[in-house]
Order: sequence, then structure tokens, then C-alpha cells
Amino acid sequence: MSETKFTPGPWKVNFEDYTKPYAEILNEDNIVIAQIPDGEIIRGDKTILGLENIEANINLIAAAPDMYEALEAYDKAEADILENANWYTESGVPQITQEQFDRLVDCQTLKAKALRKARGEE
Repeated sequence: MSETKFTPGPWKVNFEDYTKPYAEILNEDNIVIAQIPDGEIIRGDKTILGLENIEANINLIAAAPDMYEALEAYDKAEADILENANWYTESGVPQITQEQFDRLVDCQTLKAKALRKARGEE
């Protein structure tokens, strides 16, 4: 894995301090990585951010290091497979369709963009 520019995981959610109006995302040394409001955000008579969205956001943020690690491992494995794959049979017939190949290339593009964003390169 390349050198990361974020606090290494695992990260966990701390809901235990009910005196705070937010949940904390902590690293394994219990250092606060992020604070997320744990109550609905309401402006006037409109709910801007509901509890369901808040919980989903908290879970997504806490999972970020694990997802990054998985995505980077997949990236390396995929690159190795694509580089070393025999895409044609001995008779020269493609083993995958052009559509399948195009989908792989599209996925590679999206994955690479996500990794660059996570590394702060984009």
C-alpha cells in the first residue's frame, strides 16, 4: 500500500458520551478523527439532516480506512490480472466481450479517481 495521508484505521464510533451533541469517530488510540452531529439538524420547519442520514454518514466515515485498504488491494490485484491476462483463445477468439472489457476500464477509471481523491491528489 502506498503511503497514506490520513490517520490509519481502524476507526470506531463513540456514542458513549451522551453529554456531547455529537458522535465521535476515534482511531485505535482513541484520538478523535471527526465529530458528527448525533441529532437532527432542523432549519425553521424543515429537517436538513435526519437521524437516518446521520447514522449512515457516521458509519461511512468510520469505514473509510477499511474501504480505502480494500480498494487499494483490489486495484493492485486488478492491475496484475489485466496486465497478465490472456484475453484471447489459441484460435484468436476473444474470451470477453468488448462491452465487458469497456466496463472493466470504466471501473478502473472510477476506482483510480476515488483513490486519488482519498490521497488528496484530486
